[in-house]
Amino acid sequence: MKYTGILMKIAMLGPFEHPPREGGVERHVHYLSENLEKLGVEIERHSWKAGSSSAGVSGITKISLPCLGGLFAKSDADIVHLHSTAIVFSLLSGLGKFRKKSVATIHSFYHPEYESSFRMKTVVSALKLPYVLALKRIPKHIAVSGFMKDEAAGQGIIDAEVIPNGIPFAELQSVRPAAEYESDVVFAGRFSEQKGIFDFIEALGSSNLRAAVAGYGDPSIERKIAGLCGKAGIRCHIRPATETMMQVIKSARVFAFPSKYEPFGIVGLEALALGKPVVVYKQSGGPLDYILDGVNGLAIGANPGALRQAVASLLKNESMLKKMSSNASASAKKFDWADIAQETKAFYEKINS
Repeated sequence: MKYTGILMKIAMLGPFEHPPREGGVERHVHYLSENLEKLGVEIERHSWKAGSSSAGVSGITKISLPCLGGLFAKSDADIVHLHSTAIVFSLLSGLGKFRKKSVATIHSFYHPEYESSFRMKTVVSALKLPYVLALKRIPKHIAVSGFMKDEAAGQGIIDAEVIPNGIPFAELQSVRPAAEYESDVVFAGRFSEQKGIFDFIEALGSSNLRAAVAGYGDPSIERKIAGLCGKAGIRCHIRPATETMMQVIKSARVFAFPSKYEPFGIVGLEALALGKPVVVYKQSGGPLDYILDGVNGLAIGANPGALRQAVASLLKNESMLKKMSSNASASAKKFDWADIAQETKAFYEKINS
């Protein structure tokens, strides 16, 4: 694609890893940067997660979060784009010469009540207030969903522009099902109270449905989930490779997404792209930007009984299941990363003009 816009250099501060591993923000910064470069935007990749397998690969530079001030002083980028924990630490360092040309993507707000481990509850509680204060010092904001835009407004951040998360649509279309992963219903993603994994196990364990989970979390919660799944007769895939997780989703008939708080939920969008109807809780928030009740999935009350009933009724109605499966893939196509990168580049151009 020929690039005809304003040439820019962006310092992208995010949890880059090569290859991108689990986590929506990790995949977000990877694919966004890759597609912006196709549009002629130069990207500096800075990551606090870059270890021996990542440093120096694909241009990833290891940074120390407490020392962001030094990075800001040395960078010759036009704009700094901050994600996740980098937003919090910008409060300590200040933005320096980028105080008018910096942008933060609001992927989430911190809610310790949805964390499952004491360690994560403690960490998230400590970050909650500094995160909001840091966001208020950054001049421009992107919200990944209408739900995040509304939550930001509730915190006094009223200028956020919605640019959603994306998916590598063509890449997902190449995923093929595998007989060893076949199931009636699957849960995939991070294991936590927030994501609804315990509701899934309660709803679909010890049933006549073939249920499966694929995901990751703290070692303690991974052991707990493996034990609960074993007792409930649910097939459990702990820390599968991304390619395997997509294959597990593709091999299911229905995707269950019982998150209690979900800023966007890339995995739900990936499931749609893989042709799977998604059953989601109405209260979850972000997924309702792309899951349309009765069209490509079902939006239900937040309880295990409703989840069990919705999945069972969908599996019994073959014509509805087939129609929703067709609608699922079609509705996900507009979220391809190439289109999201175009929107992001236009946002940068407004800042840089």
